[in-house]
Order: sequence, then structure tokens, then C-alpha cells
Amino acid sequence: MKNKRGKTPSLITASSGRPEKSQAKKLRNCTRCKEAIVKGTDCFLIPKKSGGFTSKKSFCNECFREILEQSKKDLGLFEELLLETEGS
Repeated sequence: MKNKRGKTPSLITASSGRPEKSQAKKLRNCTRCKEAIVKGTDCFLIPKKSGGFTSKKSFCNECFREILEQSKKDLGLFEELLLETEGS
């Protein structure tokens, strides 16, 4: 087996960074459903690269849960593809 350099990358972090939990410092709207995220409420920030800059998009707990579930489904599909290639 080859020597691997550095930390094993995650598909979720990609090049823009990891999602993070935060408390809203001011009133904001969820990027996905447009519902208000009240000051002091927990929310999630997901980095998004655009035009060479990275901004953090705000998501309410419900939308973040749906994003997380979709990510799990996608990772499951990738795992199936990997198992297919290892089996052949």
C-alpha cells in the first residue's frame, strides 16, 4: 500500500470549507426556504465559493437537516459505485 500524504479529504469539505453551527447575530433569512432566523437562534453556515470569494450561506435547522439527509444519500450512492468497482 502507498504512503498517503496529509489528512484524508472529505467530500463534504471540498475546497470551500466545512459547514458550521452558529448563533444568528442579527435577523437573517434561510438561504433555502427564506424563513426568518431570529437573532440568537441556532443556524448553520455553509461556505459557498463564487467568483474567487467565499461567502457563508445561512440555513435554518430544518433545511440543514434536509441537506444533510441528501448528502447521506449521495454518499451512499458513491459507496455503492466504489463497491461495484472493487467487485469487478
